[in-house]
Amino acid sequence: LLQKLNLDLLIGHADPLPASMQLDASLAFRLDQQALPQLHIAFTHSGNSERSELTLRVADVTESFRADLTGTLNPGLGSGTYALDARIDDLPYAASTATPLLQHFKILERGMAIHAGKVKLTTALTSTGFELDNWSQRSQLSANNVSGNFNNYAFDNLNLTADWSGITRWKTGQPLQLSVATFNSGIVVQDIRLQVSLPKATPIARPHVRIDAFAAKVFGGELALADAPLWDFAAAGN
Repeated sequence: LLQKLNLDLLIGHADPLPASMQLDASLAFRLDQQALPQLHIAFTHSGNSERSELTLRVADVTESFRADLTGTLNPGLGSGTYALDARIDDLPYAASTATPLLQHFKILERGMAIHAGKVKLTTALTSTGFELDNWSQRSQLSANNVSGNFNNYAFDNLNLTADWSGITRWKTGQPLQLSVATFNSGIVVQDIRLQVSLPKATPIARPHVRIDAFAAKVFGGELALADAPLWDFAAAGN
Protein backbone atom coordinates (compact mmCIF):
# COMPACT_ATOMS: atom_id res chain seq x y z
CA LEU A 1 0.00 0.00 0.00
CA LEU A 2 1.50 3.34 -1.10
CA GLN A 3 0.22 6.05 1.22
CA LYS A 4 1.86 9.16 -0.19
CA LEU A 5 4.01 10.04 -3.18
CA ASN A 6 5.13 13.54 -4.18
CA LEU A 7 7.33 13.79 -7.29
CA ASP A 8 8.81 16.97 -8.78
CA LEU A 9 10.86 16.68 -11.97
CA LEU A 10 12.48 19.61 -13.77
CA ILE A 11 14.35 19.14 -17.06
CA GLY A 12 16.09 21.93 -18.94
CA HIS A 13 16.98 22.15 -22.61
CA ALA A 14 20.62 23.21 -22.46
CA ASP A 15 23.60 20.96 -23.13
CA PRO A 16 24.91 19.55 -20.85
CA LEU A 17 21.40 18.79 -19.70
CA PRO A 18 20.50 20.24 -16.25
CA ALA A 19 17.91 18.36 -14.26
CA SER A 20 16.61 18.12 -10.71
CA MET A 21 14.35 15.65 -8.98
CA GLN A 22 12.73 15.50 -5.56
CA LEU A 23 10.84 12.49 -4.28
CA ASP A 24 9.12 12.13 -0.92
CA ALA A 25 7.19 8.97 -0.12
CA SER A 26 5.67 7.15 2.83
CA LEU A 27 5.23 3.42 2.37
CA ALA A 28 3.16 0.99 4.43
CA PHE A 29 3.28 -2.76 3.89
CA ARG A 30 1.39 -5.82 5.08
CA LEU A 31 2.79 -9.35 5.17
CA ASP A 32 0.36 -12.22 5.75
CA GLN A 33 -2.13 -9.78 7.31
CA GLN A 34 0.59 -8.38 9.59
CA ALA A 35 1.26 -4.66 9.38
CA LEU A 36 4.92 -3.72 9.02
CA PRO A 37 6.32 -0.37 10.20
CA GLN A 38 5.83 2.55 7.86
CA LEU A 39 8.90 3.69 5.94
CA HIS A 40 9.72 7.23 4.85
CA ILE A 41 11.86 7.69 1.72
CA ALA A 42 13.30 11.05 0.65
CA PHE A 43 15.40 11.40 -2.51
CA THR A 44 16.91 14.47 -4.18
CA HIS A 45 19.02 14.77 -7.32
CA SER A 46 20.43 17.78 -9.13
CA GLY A 47 23.04 18.34 -11.80
CA ASN A 48 23.80 17.53 -15.41
CA SER A 49 25.46 14.89 -17.56
CA GLU A 50 28.90 15.85 -16.26
CA ARG A 51 28.26 16.34 -12.54
CA SER A 52 25.33 15.32 -10.38
CA GLU A 53 24.63 15.29 -6.66
CA LEU A 54 22.18 13.01 -4.89
CA THR A 55 20.89 12.34 -1.40
CA LEU A 56 18.73 9.46 -0.19
CA ARG A 57 17.25 8.85 3.25
CA VAL A 58 15.31 5.75 4.27
CA ALA A 59 13.90 5.61 7.80
CA ASP A 60 11.00 4.25 9.77
CA VAL A 61 8.56 6.79 11.18
CA THR A 62 10.18 6.72 14.64
CA GLU A 63 13.69 6.86 13.11
CA SER A 64 14.76 3.88 15.21
CA PHE A 65 16.31 2.83 11.89
CA ARG A 66 17.68 5.25 9.31
CA ALA A 67 20.12 5.19 6.41
CA ASP A 68 21.53 8.26 4.67
CA LEU A 69 23.34 8.10 1.32
CA THR A 70 25.02 11.12 -0.29
CA GLY A 71 26.98 11.13 -3.52
CA THR A 72 28.60 13.14 -6.26
CA LEU A 73 28.96 11.48 -9.66
CA ASN A 74 29.66 11.89 -13.34
CA PRO A 75 26.76 10.04 -15.03
CA GLY A 76 28.55 9.89 -18.34
CA LEU A 77 31.75 8.28 -17.03
CA GLY A 78 30.34 6.34 -14.08
CA SER A 79 32.81 7.96 -11.70
CA GLY A 80 31.82 9.27 -8.29
CA THR A 81 32.15 9.33 -4.53
CA TYR A 82 29.46 8.17 -2.11
CA ALA A 83 28.99 8.05 1.66
CA LEU A 84 26.54 5.82 3.53
CA ASP A 85 25.63 6.26 7.19
CA ALA A 86 23.18 3.66 8.53
CA ARG A 87 22.23 3.10 12.14
CA ILE A 88 19.75 1.20 14.26
CA ASP A 89 19.24 2.90 17.60
CA ASP A 90 16.49 0.52 18.74
CA LEU A 91 17.73 -2.92 17.74
CA PRO A 92 14.97 -4.89 19.55
CA TYR A 93 12.29 -3.03 17.58
CA ALA A 94 14.17 -3.42 14.28
CA ALA A 95 14.77 -7.13 14.90
CA SER A 96 11.12 -7.76 15.72
CA THR A 97 10.25 -6.04 12.44
CA ALA A 98 12.80 -7.89 10.33
CA THR A 99 12.20 -11.38 11.76
CA PRO A 100 8.82 -11.97 10.01
CA LEU A 101 10.36 -10.91 6.68
CA LEU A 102 13.42 -13.14 7.13
CA GLN A 103 11.24 -16.10 8.09
CA HIS A 104 8.83 -15.46 5.22
CA PHE A 105 11.63 -15.60 2.66
CA LYS A 106 13.27 -18.62 4.39
CA ILE A 107 16.40 -16.64 5.27
CA LEU A 108 15.84 -17.26 8.98
CA GLU A 109 14.47 -20.66 9.92
CA ARG A 110 14.67 -20.45 13.71
CA GLY A 111 13.42 -18.05 16.33
CA MET A 112 15.39 -14.94 17.27
CA ALA A 113 14.80 -12.29 19.90
CA ILE A 114 16.91 -9.22 20.60
CA HIS A 115 16.45 -7.50 23.96
CA ALA A 116 18.93 -4.60 23.73
CA GLY A 117 21.57 -3.05 21.52
CA LYS A 118 22.53 -0.57 18.79
CA VAL A 119 24.23 -0.98 15.39
CA LYS A 120 26.02 1.55 13.18
CA LEU A 121 27.52 1.18 9.70
CA THR A 122 29.49 3.78 7.74
CA THR A 123 30.76 3.18 4.20
CA ALA A 124 32.77 5.30 1.77
CA LEU A 125 32.63 4.28 -1.91
CA THR A 126 34.49 5.57 -4.94
CA SER A 127 34.16 4.61 -8.59
CA THR A 128 36.10 5.41 -11.75
CA GLY A 129 33.73 3.62 -14.13
CA PHE A 130 30.65 1.46 -14.43
CA GLU A 131 32.41 -1.92 -14.07
CA LEU A 132 32.59 -3.41 -10.57
CA ASP A 133 36.38 -3.65 -10.87
CA ASN A 134 36.44 0.16 -10.93
CA TRP A 135 34.75 0.42 -7.52
CA SER A 136 36.37 0.53 -4.08
CA GLN A 137 34.95 0.84 -0.59
CA ARG A 138 35.89 0.97 3.08
CA SER A 139 33.39 0.28 5.85
CA GLN A 140 33.25 0.46 9.64
CA LEU A 141 30.65 -1.52 11.58
CA SER A 142 29.93 -1.40 15.29
CA ALA A 143 27.41 -3.20 17.49
CA ASN A 144 27.06 -2.16 21.11
CA ASN A 145 25.55 -3.85 24.17
CA VAL A 146 23.54 -6.40 22.18
CA SER A 147 21.65 -9.01 24.21
CA GLY A 148 19.19 -11.66 23.10
CA ASN A 149 18.74 -15.28 22.17
CA PHE A 150 18.83 -17.35 19.00
CA ASN A 151 17.67 -20.97 18.76
CA ASN A 152 17.70 -21.27 22.57
CA TYR A 153 21.24 -19.90 22.78
CA ALA A 154 21.30 -16.80 24.99
CA PHE A 155 23.96 -14.08 24.87
CA ASP A 156 24.45 -10.90 26.84
CA ASN A 157 26.36 -7.67 26.25
CA LEU A 158 27.84 -8.44 22.84
CA ASN A 159 30.10 -5.74 21.38
CA LEU A 160 31.63 -5.77 17.90
CA THR A 161 33.84 -3.47 15.84
CA ALA A 162 34.91 -4.19 12.25
CA ASP A 163 36.86 -2.21 9.63
CA TRP A 164 37.32 -3.63 6.13
CA SER A 165 37.80 -2.63 2.51
CA GLY A 166 37.12 -4.18 -0.89
CA ILE A 167 34.21 -5.05 -3.13
CA THR A 168 34.59 -8.70 -4.22
CA ARG A 169 37.80 -9.19 -2.20
CA TRP A 170 37.88 -8.08 1.43
CA LYS A 171 40.75 -7.06 3.68
CA THR A 172 40.59 -5.71 7.23
CA GLY A 173 41.99 -2.27 7.96
CA GLN A 174 41.85 -2.98 11.70
CA PRO A 175 41.29 -6.39 13.34
CA LEU A 176 37.68 -7.34 14.02
CA GLN A 177 37.06 -7.19 17.76
CA LEU A 178 34.28 -9.21 19.42
CA SER A 179 33.45 -9.49 23.09
CA VAL A 180 30.54 -11.25 24.79
CA ALA A 181 29.92 -11.06 28.54
CA THR A 182 27.94 -14.32 28.72
CA PHE A 183 26.99 -17.02 26.22
CA ASN A 184 24.69 -19.80 27.43
CA SER A 185 24.13 -22.88 25.27
CA GLY A 186 23.47 -25.12 28.26
CA ILE A 187 27.09 -24.53 29.21
CA VAL A 188 27.79 -21.01 30.43
CA VAL A 189 30.82 -19.33 28.83
CA GLN A 190 31.82 -15.90 30.11
CA ASP A 191 34.09 -13.02 29.16
CA ILE A 192 34.57 -14.12 25.54
CA ARG A 193 37.16 -12.04 23.66
CA LEU A 194 37.95 -12.62 19.98
CA GLN A 195 40.20 -10.77 17.53
CA VAL A 196 40.15 -11.73 13.83
CA SER A 197 41.95 -10.35 10.76
CA LEU A 198 41.77 -10.74 7.01
CA PRO A 199 45.47 -9.98 6.43
CA LYS A 200 45.27 -10.01 2.64
CA ALA A 201 42.51 -9.29 0.15
CA THR A 202 40.68 -12.54 -0.56
CA PRO A 203 37.29 -13.45 -2.09
CA ILE A 204 34.39 -13.10 0.32
CA ALA A 205 33.30 -16.73 -0.16
CA ARG A 206 36.85 -18.08 0.40
CA PRO A 207 38.50 -15.75 2.93
CA HIS A 208 41.99 -16.03 4.37
CA VAL A 209 41.34 -15.57 8.11
CA ARG A 210 43.81 -15.13 10.96
CA ILE A 211 42.58 -15.72 14.52
CA ASP A 212 44.77 -13.17 16.29
CA ALA A 213 43.48 -13.87 19.78
CA PHE A 214 40.76 -15.76 21.62
CA ALA A 215 39.99 -16.15 25.32
CA ALA A 216 37.00 -17.18 27.41
CA LYS A 217 36.15 -18.34 30.92
CA VAL A 218 34.41 -21.69 31.40
CA PHE A 219 34.15 -24.27 34.21
CA GLY A 220 36.09 -21.94 36.53
CA GLY A 221 39.08 -21.83 34.18
CA GLU A 222 40.18 -19.89 31.11
CA LEU A 223 40.60 -20.90 27.48
CA ALA A 224 43.19 -19.09 25.36
CA LEU A 225 45.07 -19.48 22.09
CA ALA A 226 48.83 -19.81 22.38
CA ASP A 227 49.37 -19.01 18.68
CA ALA A 228 47.48 -17.18 15.94
CA PRO A 229 46.22 -19.84 13.49
CA LEU A 230 45.47 -19.10 9.84
CA TRP A 231 42.35 -20.52 8.20
CA ASP A 232 42.42 -20.47 4.39
CA PHE A 233 38.92 -21.39 3.23
CA ALA A 234 40.21 -21.88 -0.33
CA ALA A 235 42.77 -24.49 0.77
CA ALA A 236 42.22 -28.25 0.65
CA GLY A 237 42.93 -28.43 4.38
CA ASN A 238 43.84 -26.37 7.40
